[in-house]
Order: sequence, then C-alpha cells, then structure tokens
Amino acid sequence: MPRPPAQTQMRDLDRSNVAGIRKALGALGAVVAEVDRQLRYVWIDNPHPDFDPKAVVGKRDDELISRADADEIMALKRDTFTRREPISRILVFQRSDGPRHYSLFAYPIRDGCGKVDAILTVGFDVPAPTAAANGSIAI
Repeated sequence: MPRPPAQTQMRDLDRSNVAGIRKALGALGAVVAEVDRQLRYVWIDNPHPDFDPKAVVGKRDDELISRADADEIMALKRDTFTRREPISRILVFQRSDGPRHYSLFAYPIRDGCGKVDAILTVGFDVPAPTAAANGSIAI
C-alpha cells in the first residue's frame, strides 16, 4: 500500500526539498540544522540563545557542548547515517537556563544518486513531563 505523500516526503528527503522543509519548520520555532558526514554543522536555524548560529557552522557537537550531551546527539546522527532512515529520540541538554528536553528527529538527506550525504535534524523544546513519559521512539 503506498504511503501518504507527507510521509513519503519526510522519509525520502533529498536535496531538492530541504530548503522548503527548512523554512516551514523554522516558522514553527523548531531548531533545524544540517550536518555533513563528519557530523559538522553546515547550517543551523533557531538555536537556543546559548549558541550563535555563525559560530556553530563547521563544528561538531563535541566541540560545542558537554561530552555527555554531545555523545547522545552524535549517536543519533551516526545511527541515522548507518540505518539510512529517520530516527527520533527525546534528549535532555544542559543549557544556561537549566535542563531542556528536546524531541529530536534526524532525517537522512540523499544526493542525486540516492546516497546519504548529510543529516537534517529537527528539534522541538518539549515540557519535561512529556519528554519523560515518551522516552525514545523510532519513526
């Protein structure tokens, strides 16, 4: 049975639709970013106020945040490259204003030949009780 168009679009993300998705998610207040195969940020929109988007580009999470926090988000990104399919998890990060819970989605971005060459990440700040109740999920 064919998938609905919206589900197909998010599961089969390629370069041609990243810009539109980036704009739409940014309008919703999501933290949206792209990382390359070395897990370095290519761009980031709407980061937490602790981060300057220009200073984030070209860096990896382990160069920006604590090792414990970086290990979790980098594992999510590596898993997405390995599985070549979207993955979702809820993670907690320490920020200057205290712990923040994020519902994170990682989508593989495919080049013109279908090879995964980057990851699009989308994060929504969620209330702590919701995050604790949901745990880790796969999409």
